[in-house]
Amino acid sequence: MTTNLLQKGILIKITYFVIQVIIAVFSICFFSPLGSPFLNSDQAIHVLMANSISLPEDLYYWHQDRLGSMIPILASGLIKIFRIESIYAVTIVLYGMILATYYFFSKFLENAYSKLLLFIVLFIPFPGFDEQLYIGHPYAPQFFLFSLSLFIFSRLEKYNRNIYFFSILSICFGICLFLSLWVSELSIVFIFSTLFFLIFNRIFFTKVNHTLSIKTNFDLKRATLFVICFALGFLLVMWIINIAKTNSH
Repeated sequence: MTTNLLQKGILIKITYFVIQVIIAVFSICFFSPLGSPFLNSDQAIHVLMANSISLPEDLYYWHQDRLGSMIPILASGLIKIFRIESIYAVTIVLYGMILATYYFFSKFLENAYSKLLLFIVLFIPFPGFDEQLYIGHPYAPQFFLFSLSLFIFSRLEKYNRNIYFFSILSICFGICLFLSLWVSELSIVFIFSTLFFLIFNRIFFTKVNHTLSIKTNFDLKRATLFVICFALGFLLVMWIINIAKTNSH
């Protein structure tokens, strides 16, 4: 009986994995810069930027003072290390972000069906939302930074007794959350929503048993340390944004 259940569980996991691989391949063939018929000049600029990135001048989209160049900057690193073509580099970075977004968000989901649905929504967007996979738009980096910041916050309680790791994670939470503001200034809506949710969750819920939840249990000292480290992360990102604005042309 136990062996049958174990084999059934393994079979289900393999089935889910195969489905996810099929979905990812389909997405790359029809939505990625490699296969999309909708690759326009705005997106092609990111491919060109990855080939000849220059910092801090290219912290923003060419000749703009907005839309942080996160994908071209990371892609340029791949180009220098592996000597691959820029179109492949930006595709790897884009889908690496989408896959990481799925991983971080899936940590808050317990149901296998909801995880599969999340995977489908991220890799095969609904009609009208296909721009979330366009490299000329900030959505993929935004999703990545949002999911990473929430994932980091959820790890804080685990390292509550280790002041060193707690401080590092608190700073990283602030950095990731506000880096989304560099990627797109429209992220301010999500930032305020996130902070409101986390504060509300902390004040009104001491124990949460819902499917999607973030539980924290900080004493006054840890809460004070968190605020200080979070503020340091915020100030660091504001310094980077100021450099990007100053050098935009």
